[in-house]
Amino acid sequence: DFVWPHLNSPDRSIRYAARVALERQDLAAWQDKALADSRSTATIQLMVALARTAPKELQSKVLARLNQLPWNRLTEEQTLDALRAYGLAFIRMGKPSAADSEAVIARLSPLFPSQNEFVNRELCTQLVYLQWPGVAEPTMKLLAAAQTQEDQLYYVFVLRNGANLLKNDQRRAYFSWLNVAEATYRGG
Repeated sequence: DFVWPHLNSPDRSIRYAARVALERQDLAAWQDKALADSRSTATIQLMVALARTAPKELQSKVLARLNQLPWNRLTEEQTLDALRAYGLAFIRMGKPSAADSEAVIARLSPLFPSQNEFVNRELCTQLVYLQWPGVAEPTMKLLAAAQTQEDQLYYVFVLRNGANLLKNDQRRAYFSWLNVAEATYRGG
């Protein structure tokens, strides 16, 4: 009861401390309350806590709850945290079922690409992981438009796991970027 209000704190450190304290409690005591919470920031923190402590059998509920977030009203920080919560659920709980993957793709794909570079990176990572066939085209456009070597390298690095999603012309562009990078970029 003490930590629950702090999961929605505007202070990231307080939210973190509240989440860690909650994770040390018996899961049965807070699991249902976590899945029912309606505060966006708190919900994201609670889904992170569930991804870190709950068994794989709860993955569908965690993903469904993240899918219910009001994405059009989330701040940039909330959006990034929510996307990272998806990633943590995948890392900790394993590959989602086909139905869960489709539901997450349906929720995230309309957001990609975004106006924000960091949001684009997270969306690209999650959509490639879920093997969404539509991820290749916007990612290749982001790669072509990237202003820095770091941004370009990020998209190339993520797309290596989605090479099977590239069409022939995209595959040629992908590998020609590697050739240009090898000849042009130095020092890192």
